[in-house]
Amino acid sequence: MAADARAAVWRLPGVRTVTIKLQDHYTGDEINRALTRGDGFTGALPGETEDDDLSALRELFQRKTLIARQSKLCEALLAAGAGPDQIVGLCVADLDDGRELRRCLELREQLGIAVDPGAPAFVSPNEEPLAAGALQRWLRMARLVRASLETNGGTCRSLLQFRHDLASDPS
Repeated sequence: MAADARAAVWRLPGVRTVTIKLQDHYTGDEINRALTRGDGFTGALPGETEDDDLSALRELFQRKTLIARQSKLCEALLAAGAGPDQIVGLCVADLDDGRELRRCLELREQLGIAVDPGAPAFVSPNEEPLAAGALQRWLRMARLVRASLETNGGTCRSLLQFRHDLASDPS
């Protein structure tokens, strides 16, 4: 976020200096120091990406989000009584239209994964259609990915509430 903001401001005509300060982020201090030095993301969090082109990191998070959202769709089908063979045989057109499906299709399109009605409904991280025998293993992995994303989001929301005294007092 901070690297994108810095790059956007630098592109404006007449800009001679840019100071970006990331607030309410658990690594905000490290990122702010790196940006002040002109180091960007790689200087703030070495080893997370090869350079300050964050497209690979963004793609990683998009893929994780796709996996998490697909798992919600898959779990709903399992809860409704669908079996593994039935689920892996589904195409995009077979899924009920809703917020989760629309977001899955947006992510798939951004990642270059087929979104046409005949495309497989569920794909693995390497974009291969799921096999019935691999469904339970994929679901376990997908639940871990989803739990990780939800935990990170919850941590960020909690920090935001704490830092700005937004927590509600039940008494």
